Amino acid sequence: LGGFHKFKKFGPSKLILPATFWNTPGNTELWISDGTTTGTIPIKTFGFVEELFANGGQVFFSGNDGTNGQELWRSDGTAAGTVLVKDAIVGIAGIAPKNFFSLGSTTSFFTSTDPNGNVSLWRTDGTSGGTSKIGNVDSYRAINNNIAFFTPSVEIAGQYFYQLWTSDGSEEGTQSIFQFDLGRVPVDLKPANGLVYFRLTNPAASTEEIWRSDGTPEGTFKITFDTPISNVQTAEMTYCNGNVIFPAANLVSNQELWKFASPLKSSQTISFAGIPTKTVGDPSFVVSATASSGLPVQLSSSDPLVASITGSTISILKQGITFIIARQPGDGMWQNAPIVYRKLTVIKKSNVITFSAIPTKSFGDAAFTLSASASSSLPVQFTSSDASIVNVSGVTATILKGGAVSLTATQAGNADFDTAIPVVQNIVIGKINQTITFGILPERNEKDPPVTLVALASSGLPITFSSSNPSVASVSGSTLTIGAPGTATISAKQTGNESYFPAPQVDRTITVNVVTGLEDPFSVGRVYPNPNPGQVYVEGISDLSSLVVRDQLGRLIPTTLERQDKGVYSFTLQAPPGLYFLSFQTAKGRLIEKLVKY
Repeated sequence: LGGFHKFKKFGPSKLILPATFWNTPGNTELWISDGTTTGTIPIKTFGFVEELFANGGQVFFSGNDGTNGQELWRSDGTAAGTVLVKDAIVGIAGIAPKNFFSLGSTTSFFTSTDPNGNVSLWRTDGTSGGTSKIGNVDSYRAINNNIAFFTPSVEIAGQYFYQLWTSDGSEEGTQSIFQFDLGRVPVDLKPANGLVYFRLTNPAASTEEIWRSDGTPEGTFKITFDTPISNVQTAEMTYCNGNVIFPAANLVSNQELWKFASPLKSSQTISFAGIPTKTVGDPSFVVSATASSGLPVQLSSSDPLVASITGSTISILKQGITFIIARQPGDGMWQNAPIVYRKLTVIKKSNVITFSAIPTKSFGDAAFTLSASASSSLPVQFTSSDASIVNVSGVTATILKGGAVSLTATQAGNADFDTAIPVVQNIVIGKINQTITFGILPERNEKDPPVTLVALASSGLPITFSSSNPSVASVSGSTLTIGAPGTATISAKQTGNESYFPAPQVDRTITVNVVTGLEDPFSVGRVYPNPNPGQVYVEGISDLSSLVVRDQLGRLIPTTLERQDKGVYSFTLQAPPGLYFLSFQTAKGRLIEKLVKY
């Protein structure tokens, strides 16, 4: 080892320290020691380590691991707990943190100097997200009554102004309290007798002023002397016997000792109770904050758009979070009191939906109106979980088919009212009945050609047919094929769907008659003309006693059979165009013939 240097106490009984290597130039190891041989061990190797600073159970330091440049690191004394806090400048460059100081155990501050020599002040809580640059500074800090003072340079409309900032270590307690004129630079901050003093330079005029601050805007002002002074050594200021003493020069003498009175002041505190959560629309209310000195406390709001304050009366304006800030700047006998912050949370007003019950609905019912209201009086929107069952447009719900569906009422709220909890109504669109129309089936003769079965469901859904005796009459789809002589029952069915119940089955009996070649009167006779315009003639049928005419649905068509000459008959078919079945009754039996009318 080349040697250990810049020890830093870590915890109650350990040291953390960097060590260099003579035989390996450019390498530095970070070690930890409890004062024993076995308890002195290396943690991690760096290219360079400096500026060790202990705070809150960990050590911050400026380290270069050869990859990320000289950046901010922290260590809990273990290898796993030694980590890069933030790679502020990506690459081999780095911000080279130094001049660490802290307020409490959670917030640390440090400075960084860029290649142009500009010094900036940074804040860190040990996390990457909690590490940020505050601004450029000349006099980077002074600590008084656990309040840090620093002077960043802030860009405003393209020009840089120096400001005086204070911090109690918290984010909400870090703020600007005073902005200096353009070109004026505060330097050499020095705490003395409960106040902070500093020089304010004017490079353009080569003049200097001494200022003081108690951490409040009204307590920050210039100290007036009888003659202008220069070459002020604020860094050498000291408090002695009620006076602040410092070296300075004026127009008639070289640097001399100067003084001004700084009477001792008593400390004071502010008592300020927490503020309960408020709701938009709540009435204005009064808060009470008192100082132990008996001096009046000044109240302000960090966000006047959320809540404004006049005197001690707070007015709620909108939803959000603001901090009510209590200050007491002191006077000739009292120091300024530590600032107290009280969080005020303003929430939106509640928003409740009342959704009127929906009566029982069935398929085929008319469109209906949805009714709901919100306690906010804002309009309510409706949606359907299945638009194929119930479609919703605005407040109108249209039933499209049967089934289960959820109708939801929502209200999104606005700046004053919270989003309402959605209200859901689950409904079932019920099925309805249907019927089948299926006409009487006329008798058929064996060997007759297939016929088409016709039946209609009131739902418009398709009909299925079946036969009780396929050997007599078989069914395929809607086609009936005639088989052997006998009887069969033809059934018409409709099983329903999500909107319709099954229809009552309708049965029709069909009779198939025996026909032989010897008995077929049409082997020597005929029906003509066929197709036919309306006047029908029948000849060559002996023993014809009656005629029955039916349409395809089995409906009876009234006719009158007239004898013309021997063996010739005629009748007028007064019916619309279509297929008709002629049933002739003779002494030998019943015979069937098809006739097409046009």
